[in-house]
Amino acid sequence: MSPEVQPVEARQEPPPPQPEIHAVQRVRLNLVMRGLAEIGIVTVGILIAFALDAWWDDRAMTRQERVHLQALASDFQQNVDSLKRLVALEHSVASSSYEVLLRSQGREARSSESLSTLVGSVFNSARYEPVMGAYEALVNSAGLTLIQDDSLRAALAQFAARVRDQYTEHWSNELYFAFAREFGGRIVLGFNFATEAERERDFQQLLQDPRFQSHVAMRYSSERDMEGEYGDLLRQAEAVLAQVHEQMEN
Repeated sequence: MSPEVQPVEARQEPPPPQPEIHAVQRVRLNLVMRGLAEIGIVTVGILIAFALDAWWDDRAMTRQERVHLQALASDFQQNVDSLKRLVALEHSVASSSYEVLLRSQGREARSSESLSTLVGSVFNSARYEPVMGAYEALVNSAGLTLIQDDSLRAALAQFAARVRDQYTEHWSNELYFAFAREFGGRIVLGFNFATEAERERDFQQLLQDPRFQSHVAMRYSSERDMEGEYGDLLRQAEAVLAQVHEQMEN
């Protein structure tokens, strides 16, 4: 008797995909891709707009910086010219004061100038008026940050601080005013109402006055210091001017 054969169950095949499902998936995928593309386009547009805005701002700041640099160059050229004249003047006043002191002590003169000419030079005076309009306009408008070069910003700030500190100048002025109050009248009278010979005689007598000698000595000392002070300022102004020109050429 043959063994009993078990029937084999037929394999169940999955139903074929429905065309409607594939179509929906394709639509969804297309929508996603389209959304991503739109987001990408918007993002790129925003980045380009930011880049253009930054580029425009940089150009505008560069133009503003150049305008301020040109104004600074003009002002500091005036400062340099003024300080050169003042250094020469202070040297003349100090030299004349020293020569008057030598003659008051009966020592050999170093100059062939007449005594009246020397005394006139001793009473000569001028003070530095810094030209800082461009610097102040820069500080008040955009601040020193508009100047891109760090060393130039520092040099401008240092010069501005230096010209505000005028202790040596104030001290020299006080000495000069005291001198002028005590002897200025006699000097003016001598120059305006006396002949050259009379002036020389009067000034020779004036040289023997100990108080006059003391004033002349202080005048020499203070104006020699002012020559050094203005010389330092001149070198500082020249350095700033050179840096400004260098930035304008870049």
